[in-house]
Amino acid sequence: MVEDYINTQKSVMDSIFSSAAPYYENTYRMYSYWFSPRVPTELWARSVSNIVENISTTVRINNEILFESIDAWRSAFERAQQHTQELSRINTNTAKAFENTARETAAEFSVSRQREVYR
Repeated sequence: MVEDYINTQKSVMDSIFSSAAPYYENTYRMYSYWFSPRVPTELWARSVSNIVENISTTVRINNEILFESIDAWRSAFERAQQHTQELSRINTNTAKAFENTARETAAEFSVSRQREVYR
C-alpha cells in the first residue's frame, strides 16, 4: 500500500515536470545541475521512500517482538499450570497418607485399649 502511494506520487511528479523539465534544464544548465526541478523531486521521493521503509521495518520488528513475548508468557503460564497441578497432586497424596496413618494409628490404639480392658 505504501509502495503504491509512493509510486503514484512519483508518477504525478513525473507528469508535472515532464513538460517543464527540459526547458528548465536547458535554461539553467550553465549554472548548475541543482536548478532542475527533477533533482529536488527525486531527492524528496527517495527521502519519503526511506522514511516509509524505516517505519514499516520498525513496525514489523515491534510486531515480532510483541508476538514472541506473548508466546514466551504463554509457555511460562503453561509451565506454572503444570507445576501447580503437580503440587496439588503431591498435597493430595500427602493428605491421604496422613489420613491413612491417622486411621491406622487410631485402629491400633483402639485394639490395644480393648486388650487392656479385657485383661
